[in-house]
Amino acid sequence: MSDISVIGTEYDTVLDETAIKIGGTGEKFVPNINASKWDNEAWLNINTPEVVLNEKETFKDGVIEITIGDRVHRYYEKEGKLEYEIEFRSNPLSNIVTFNLLFPPGLVFYYQPELEQWEIDEGCVRPDDVVGSYAVYWAKRNNKYKTGKFCHIYRPKLIDANRKEAWCELKYDSNRLIITMPRLFLNTARYPVILDPELGYSTAGDSNAGNDGVFQSSHDVTDASGGNIDTFHCALDAVDGTNDNYKMGVYPAGADGDPSDGVLVEQVEFTSVAAIDDNNTPGAGSLLAASTRYAIAKIEEDSDTKTKYDSGAAESHWADSGANYADMMPNPADGSHSDGTRMWSIWIDYSAAGAPSGVVQHSSGYTMRRKKEIDGEHIPGMI
Repeated sequence: MSDISVIGTEYDTVLDETAIKIGGTGEKFVPNINASKWDNEAWLNINTPEVVLNEKETFKDGVIEITIGDRVHRYYEKEGKLEYEIEFRSNPLSNIVTFNLLFPPGLVFYYQPELEQWEIDEGCVRPDDVVGSYAVYWAKRNNKYKTGKFCHIYRPKLIDANRKEAWCELKYDSNRLIITMPRLFLNTARYPVILDPELGYSTAGDSNAGNDGVFQSSHDVTDASGGNIDTFHCALDAVDGTNDNYKMGVYPAGADGDPSDGVLVEQVEFTSVAAIDDNNTPGAGSLLAASTRYAIAKIEEDSDTKTKYDSGAAESHWADSGANYADMMPNPADGSHSDGTRMWSIWIDYSAAGAPSGVVQHSSGYTMRRKKEIDGEHIPGMI
């Protein structure tokens, strides 16, 4: 694990602006993970209910490892993600592994189901390890929060000594994360068998979709404290390897979060935009009025340019299929529209006027103003 610091039994590193702590602050190393972001405002503890007696962890070549009974817990970085392996040296009595979770109000887990056939026909892409996974979002968007995505908990798989593989079922249940391993695989595998959960910390969503001539925007925006638009951002995935054009715009939003009346505040065009997680272009500094709700919208010139997204709650976004890319960003009051569940990886930076930076939500989940900030201090006994 790169650039890791060790303080007693705690191992610290940073992955994509997320502070990661593995172990604990006590005398013994415990197989727990703590991730925190945005000055510890949002955090998540993933705690493994293992009893550590006299076992001692090792740290070599970037890999943290501890053996407890018949299981080896192993942590390392791979391509900017945190790999957490549990190695079973023999067939476990139970095919269920449970982790206890602690986190502040405002952190929401969104299940990523299989794409429906109409979505596949539309050209949407959701990788195998994202199907059955969870995208975890914070309550705030834009400026330092970007999309508000905190992390992604990918679908785990089993790998035996012959490199045979099988997907596991991942389920979030209140304050627990439950992995169900296929019993038939465990019974017929060659040991040792590795259970391979993976945690990613990218700002962008892990699925992608693109529709030329379809204007799509967010639901559930929150009040701005007033200020001026600085920069527009989008995360894209171009399937044909070419760079295409892309537009974004900001609109006043109605009570349900839709771009309500077609009064465009500001639009920008990304010319020959690349397939990366943070394309950005300066705005013109248009004013966002205080205590006014806004929606952020996008439109692709070509369907080969796909916007990254995660699935959220029902009616997470708004879409109008009658748009024309060659025109200005369209009037949302024209034509028919439909609702969907996509939380687009688009956001803006803006400078608040006479107050700390405000928040304009790019996409869904829900809207909330926190009456009390969570300081994210570690709970005693946890990391």
